Amino acid sequence: VENAKRSSYVAMEQNLINFINYATKLLDVEVVTLGHETLINNAVRSLNSIKQNPLDYGYSQSAWDEMVNKVTDSKAKLQALKLSYADKNIQALQEKINNLPSEFDISMLEELRELASELSSILVEDKKLLDTTKYDNLLQSYNDYRNSLSEETNNIVNTMSNSLINLNIAILLSSSLALAFILRKRLF
Repeated sequence: VENAKRSSYVAMEQNLINFINYATKLLDVEVVTLGHETLINNAVRSLNSIKQNPLDYGYSQSAWDEMVNKVTDSKAKLQALKLSYADKNIQALQEKINNLPSEFDISMLEELRELASELSSILVEDKKLLDTTKYDNLLQSYNDYRNSLSEETNNIVNTMSNSLINLNIAILLSSSLALAFILRKRLF
C-alpha cells in the first residue's frame, strides 16, 4: 500500500462511447430513411447526455464536428422526411411556423394566439413532427416584450407613487401649518 500510486486515467463515459458508435454508423449513411430513425434518435440522445470533452480522448475538433454535424443533419432530414408523409394540415402548420418573424410585434398578437391554439389542438405524435424553433423564439420574444412592459409599468407606478407621497406630505405640511396658524391666532 505504501508504494501505491494514483492513476490519472479517466474512463470515457458510456454516452460518449455510444455517441461515437452511432455517429460512426451514420457517417456511412448516404440517404436518410425512416429505417434510420432509431439510430438517429439514439445518437441525438447520447449527444445531449455527454458530459466529457471528446478532445480529451484524442478526437480532433474537425473529427468531432463532422460527427456532430452528421447527426444533427440526419435528424433534420429525418424530421423533414416524416413531415412529408404527414397530414396536409400539419404541413400547413409547419409552413406557418416557418414564416414567423424572429421578433414579436404587438400587431401579431392575435396570430400568435391562433397559432398557440392550433398547436395545443393537435396530437402529440403530430407535434413531434413539427420544428417549433421559430415559434419558440417568437414566444420568447413575446415574453421579453411583456417583461419590458412590466418593468416600464412598475417604473411609472413607482414614479406616480413617489409623486403622490410627496404631494401628500406637502398637503399634510400645509394643513399642519394652517392649523398651527389658526390655533395660534385663537390662543393669542
